[in-house]
Amino acid sequence: IAVLRDENNLKQKKMSIARWIIFSILVIISIGLIVDIQNISKNNLLVEGLAGLYLAIFLLSIISAAGPIIIPNTLRFWTLLIPRKLTSWFIAQKSCLSKASQSQATVAPLAVAIGLVAAYIGLTTLFASILDKPFSDDPLWVTAIFFGSPILLAAVSSSMTILLSNRYRGPEYALLRASGTSSKNIISLVFFESAIYTITAIILGFLGGFITIFTTWLSFQRYIHEVSFLFDPIPALVVALFGFILILISILVPALFSMRKSIISTLSN
Repeated sequence: IAVLRDENNLKQKKMSIARWIIFSILVIISIGLIVDIQNISKNNLLVEGLAGLYLAIFLLSIISAAGPIIIPNTLRFWTLLIPRKLTSWFIAQKSCLSKASQSQATVAPLAVAIGLVAAYIGLTTLFASILDKPFSDDPLWVTAIFFGSPILLAAVSSSMTILLSNRYRGPEYALLRASGTSSKNIISLVFFESAIYTITAIILGFLGGFITIFTTWLSFQRYIHEVSFLFDPIPALVVALFGFILILISILVPALFSMRKSIISTLSN
């Protein structure tokens, strides 16, 4: 299976010069926004809220720009904390790590979607508790359309990346079957791969959202000392669940199709 995988993907962890330039610019802008948020006066709290949303966008953009480094290392770190007692889990982890470019292209859009939802919900809840009224007077459907479209696009982008990549994994599944791996274990492998991608996106998305909310909350502490730190993960986890289902379907469909074909004919092609 290792021979069939493109091990050259592991070399793509190094970022290009263009990525480093974009990464540096985004870091400088984010630091500037953090400083700006801390210096906004009490009369401009709404401006601070908008600055917080911009901060979330730039922080998540930093994660995407540095994806070749951040995403594989995050994936490797947290998966190593899980006991590798199941063969399906071990193969799934190695599969995700060996396909660095695929992991990056799958995790990054979903992490951005999760992080934006976490930051937006956290900031609106924080402002609502301070102002004793909703942060925005727009109807719920307006907010849903405004944020739903890019979030849906991000989730579909992740699943399409997986779908296109897994069209060529037939020989890998055939070797697993030839070595005695049951269809049940292959389906478990598919489930674990989907879970690894999704959990990695949750970690990175929550990191961006948490930093945004915490930075804004610290600024509020200068004027309103009794304000509580609020972080509601449920809406972001709903987005993660939606992304997980799409990724699972995108990996499962090619796997099921491959299992219907003859092992000999698959390997001979």
